[in-house]
Amino acid sequence: MPQAKLKTLVLRLLLWTFWLLSSSASAQLITTADTTTGISPQPPELSLDITPATTPSSGPETAAKSANLGSEASSLNARSRIRTPLDGSVNALPIRFSCMFEVDDNEEFMRRHGAQLLCVQVDGRLTGCRPVMETPPEFASLGVGSHSAIAFLVNSGDASTRFLQSEAVQFTVLADLEYREYVDQQRRQEREGLAIEDDEDLLTWASSQSLRTATLSPNGWANVNAAEQRLSTHVAEFGINDNSQRTYPDGTTQPDREQKPPPPLLRFYAGQVWAKQFLSPVLPVRDPNHKNYIFESQYPMKELLPFAFGPHFVLSMDCVEYIAENRDVLGNLSSLDDVSVALWLLALQVHPEHLSSFQNLRDSPCSEGLVSFADLNPSAIRVIHANLLAGAPLCRGFNVATWLKPLNNAGAERKIEIFIKVDLSTELLRVTTTVVLENRSSREFAFAPSLDRFEDHIATLAAFINEGHARAFEPGVIAEKVQDVMRRTAERLLEQKLCSAAHLFLWQHNLQIAMTAWRSPAESSCPRTVTVVYSTNGVYGKGILECVFATIYKQDLIQVMDEASFQAQQLAAGRTGNPDVFVFSILDGGCPSSWMQKCKSATRTLIDRYVNTSTLIMLSGEPWDIDDLDGRVLLLSTVAGVAREKYIHLPMASMGFTGIHRSPMLLRTAAAERYKPNPRKFCAYLYARCDRPQREYMFDLLNSLEPVDALGVCQGSTRSERRHRWGNRLMSWAFEESISVYEQYKFVIAFENAQTPGYSTEKLVTAFLAGSVPVYFGHSDSLYGRMLSEPAVGNVTRFHELFSWHPDVPSSYMADRIAALAALPTVTG
Repeated sequence: MPQAKLKTLVLRLLLWTFWLLSSSASAQLITTADTTTGISPQPPELSLDITPATTPSSGPETAAKSANLGSEASSLNARSRIRTPLDGSVNALPIRFSCMFEVDDNEEFMRRHGAQLLCVQVDGRLTGCRPVMETPPEFASLGVGSHSAIAFLVNSGDASTRFLQSEAVQFTVLADLEYREYVDQQRRQEREGLAIEDDEDLLTWASSQSLRTATLSPNGWANVNAAEQRLSTHVAEFGINDNSQRTYPDGTTQPDREQKPPPPLLRFYAGQVWAKQFLSPVLPVRDPNHKNYIFESQYPMKELLPFAFGPHFVLSMDCVEYIAENRDVLGNLSSLDDVSVALWLLALQVHPEHLSSFQNLRDSPCSEGLVSFADLNPSAIRVIHANLLAGAPLCRGFNVATWLKPLNNAGAERKIEIFIKVDLSTELLRVTTTVVLENRSSREFAFAPSLDRFEDHIATLAAFINEGHARAFEPGVIAEKVQDVMRRTAERLLEQKLCSAAHLFLWQHNLQIAMTAWRSPAESSCPRTVTVVYSTNGVYGKGILECVFATIYKQDLIQVMDEASFQAQQLAAGRTGNPDVFVFSILDGGCPSSWMQKCKSATRTLIDRYVNTSTLIMLSGEPWDIDDLDGRVLLLSTVAGVAREKYIHLPMASMGFTGIHRSPMLLRTAAAERYKPNPRKFCAYLYARCDRPQREYMFDLLNSLEPVDALGVCQGSTRSERRHRWGNRLMSWAFEESISVYEQYKFVIAFENAQTPGYSTEKLVTAFLAGSVPVYFGHSDSLYGRMLSEPAVGNVTRFHELFSWHPDVPSSYMADRIAALAALPTVTG
């Protein structure tokens, strides 16, 4: 197919789809409001629609001149008519009236009549008057049967003189059941008369209809051409000219003008703009039970800025690109995506233009010449399609009762959605709970599982969900929903190997304990909260503390937090007191290479502050002499064989798994079972401390044989240090990142920082997990011989002892040992 012809067919298909199916999107958005955003506020239901009176109307809908216009109005050339309910229509209660005024001077009309009242008279009886710019009366108690109505304007305080009185419209009101039966009958007759097959899913039907397969009569093509021309005409009003060559169905081409196409239109935003169509602002909905409810804190202004109604509007590509490029920072206004678009484009000083060929059946009846018609039900779309195929007028067979898409059931059960997002990039696991209400408004709430109480989080969510609602959700119902989504989120993170069980263990523990309390609210079953607080330098042991104390206190809630957060919590609650457990580090005090006096002084200060009320634990990841540490403190040290009663060996190789996604159980499987043979580079060297001559010398030796990749600060004894650090061991995933890098190498230089007996760090573990061979230099001359004589991780008992804090290891040795040595009170479970 020639490219020009294909381009024209694509353009026409887009126009046709836009014309016939735009209302389908609107229908789906509203009927699935619990899962889809984009619902617009209702039109202003205003009685006033002012349009230019350039050509007098004719037919039954032509407006009559006012019965008492007077000489002043005669020069205005104004006509009025009742637009809804339609003349001869059948309706169900309530009845909403709207009136259209055709004028040749909008400003003059508002000057003369803007302060008047619009009155509706039904069956010869005046039923109510409202200011012209306010919502008209709604009639919910009209009797079943036929009625007649007129509308007119009067001066405030004087109803004796009528202005711009409309012709009478006749309409019928049916009871709800009879009305539904009438609509069903009319729809059947409509489909039979147009030979439309039985009901079929709209998308399934639409997939079988296209300009390629449909047999169009010559008039049908003319209608498509006319629709294209109408849109082109409207677009041309705003400065677009289509000078490209056109290709028609018979294969002929016709150049419009021999000149270059104009540049792309910029800063263009147009559609059905209610504020301009009805000459009245749209007000934000402040009713919390309404689907379009907007918090006043979100939008404090009294009027919504002009916007193009959601089902159908047009944007130039530069506006689309602006929104796409800034999507992460552009906030949504509740559920109102169309209003949000207007707000976003306001930053560019782009304002919506009203297109009269874009109409909505809920506020305008069908009329010829439309490009887009919204709020149609699927059956009406099929009818219009049949009209197009037959070359008939678009509005042939129009019946508002059978064409109008029904509104949502206002009495439907409330629905909320909960979404959970987890941030694993920080030392503190952070969870964000997003609540989406039935009106599509949403809000995010932060939750730190090791710091915040689940009960308090639910109370905050409930306050938002139930604000202003008579039908409130019980906190227990909200808790069940949130717990279920959190549980599934944690399972998905583990399945995708984005973290290990250790990272989520405390979250899952507290969630289970909290939900048990929700489901058994008896006072005797209320869990207590055990608080574990760590010093600034004790943060690297946080992951182990979470797992260990959740294992010790199986029936209690566990909070693990830094000292500043604990003190802030105490202050906010008006409490004074100390935590159940306080954990500090050998590095508190800022010692660089040994346990100097300033660190000893810092330790004594902490002991004096907490020893009488808290269990004290010291973390030591350094091979320093700490013989004079207070005997009341439990020491967790990376050095083996410390002569101390309250002491547990916790090698850095074990502690390192707080920053590794993988399970320590992998150490018990051979690397060949975990890695497929693949090309690897020679050797990796990744260090930040360059004052260790042995490993710098090893780098020089190996680098002289084959190039070694220096990945950190250190680059060997012959080259200066890099200024930029590659990583830091206190980073959340530093060890995991090291493993990912090492997987590219056959060998890894793995020298310890110090040659102290019993001291081993993560350097062996990260190389093993990467499937690399460590070039290791450890703490003693006998270590190599001992390692050579034993199989890899063959001592299962010792392995369980050292790694038992991790949830994947089937042992509680370390938790039991800490509980016994620290004499922890009221150990449960």
